[in-house]
Amino acid sequence: MTTFLFTSAHACPLMLLMLNACALPINAAQSSNPNNADLYSAPEMAAIQFKQGAPLSGGSLESALHDADFYMQSLYRDVDIIKRNPQIRFEIIGFTDSSECSTVQCESLSAYRAQIVYDWLRSKGVPSASLKGPIGRGSAMPLDKGDTEEGRAKNRRVEINLSPD
Repeated sequence: MTTFLFTSAHACPLMLLMLNACALPINAAQSSNPNNADLYSAPEMAAIQFKQGAPLSGGSLESALHDADFYMQSLYRDVDIIKRNPQIRFEIIGFTDSSECSTVQCESLSAYRAQIVYDWLRSKGVPSASLKGPIGRGSAMPLDKGDTEEGRAKNRRVEINLSPD
């Protein structure tokens, strides 16, 4: 038996799941709650941030990350969450900052970022049926204005979100 809790029909970033801001369907066998509904209480997750212009063709995911140790740990937590919830689909969406590329290049770079994360997740045993994408959005939907290097770094990311379908 699976209990479903919903917050909205829109995709919910995985980091919001970790903050208990979005609800997940939970397998009743995994639940310690008498109502068979738990939310995750794992640490806060951040979007996976990339170095400017990275990854280069043939480069590793780890070498492309802004803070490799932190983001690799985050990705391993994501693998665990996705594997524990095979009834949920997650979409992998890549983004760039507005200064690291032109429009067409940004679409390609963001798609490549999403692809490298998607491939890494699959290499760790995440079933393809649990994933949607990879999707590249270019410099659309920035998290920051991008007028500083720190702000631009926030925009160079891959998000793992709940898929609305």
